[in-house]
Amino acid sequence: MAIDITVAADRGLAYFRMSGTVDTQAAAKAYAVLLEHPAFRPDLVMLTDTRQLHTINTSFLGIMAAVQRLVPLFGRYSTDVQSIVHAPSDVAYGSARMLQQVAEPISPFRFSIHRTEEKALRQAGQTEASFDALEAALGTLARAA
Repeated sequence: MAIDITVAADRGLAYFRMSGTVDTQAAAKAYAVLLEHPAFRPDLVMLTDTRQLHTINTSFLGIMAAVQRLVPLFGRYSTDVQSIVHAPSDVAYGSARMLQQVAEPISPFRFSIHRTEEKALRQAGQTEASFDALEAALGTLARAA
């Protein structure tokens, strides 16, 4: 299980890469790490890549509980935070939609979920044609979970 994060303020980007097996608790921990990161600002676009994600251990109730635990961190931001999710698989897409339904009403996060790399990258304001090219441009990713 891995969730890697990099904050590239010069690119207006906070980038998540999820791989292997991820559970709700690890994903919530990664969000907390990002929201508490000294370089994070709400004007950064959050971009999540789930191409290498094989299994998601979650449920609707688990997502609800995780979002509730993050509510104290949400209060730090008075403006919306754009969160773009690249979710090519049905499981990743469905999980992202559940998160969207639970989080948007009580948080500053506004989600856009895309099946293709090109659409996700373009909406995040990135010029690269693929996530591999984006990662090459960003360099090292920090491990969050």
